[in-house]
Amino acid sequence: MTQARVAETVLRELSPQSHLIVTGQIGCGKTTLARKIAIRLGLAHLQIDDYHGDVDPEASASRAVGSIDGGWVAEANVWQIPDAIWQSTDLAVFLDYPNIVHYLRIIHRCFRTCATQPTWANIRRTVGLEWDHMKIIYLYANKNREGWHERGGITDSATPVVRCASPRAANRLLACMGTIGQCSGRANARR
Repeated sequence: MTQARVAETVLRELSPQSHLIVTGQIGCGKTTLARKIAIRLGLAHLQIDDYHGDVDPEASASRAVGSIDGGWVAEANVWQIPDAIWQSTDLAVFLDYPNIVHYLRIIHRCFRTCATQPTWANIRRTVGLEWDHMKIIYLYANKNREGWHERGGITDSATPVVRCASPRAANRLLACMGTIGQCSGRANARR
């Protein structure tokens, strides 16, 4: 069975007991999509970034996933996802957008966040953080993509991966989650 066929089959069978990962570069909308999936399928939402400051973030994130009774959707950059989470995942959604999409989303997020900041110091901190995110995309996004394509995918596990090459593809994927027979051709499935 091809990777695309496996991903389509898994999409049709998603349920409140499913385990999903949403991954991609900074600024691609992982959190937004993961929240929407969690609501649509009745899953717990886990931001792996929340464990970044822990002594052992991988162990903390893995424990958090293990403590969830039922299904979950976890989201993080691909290199942040512990092996234990990859191994228990039914489906990974890889948001692989062109760099310009990341830049525009980061700028939008920066303006949105700055509008809610109470002081100029907070605004400067926000702008600095988002500028750093844009530099990361500029410096590393293409290199990361090359590495993923050289390895044949974003994970070495048998986890089916659906690659969304645009925000529109991600929205179409969300629209067909949990439906029967409507996912064909909705997103480019690739390992």
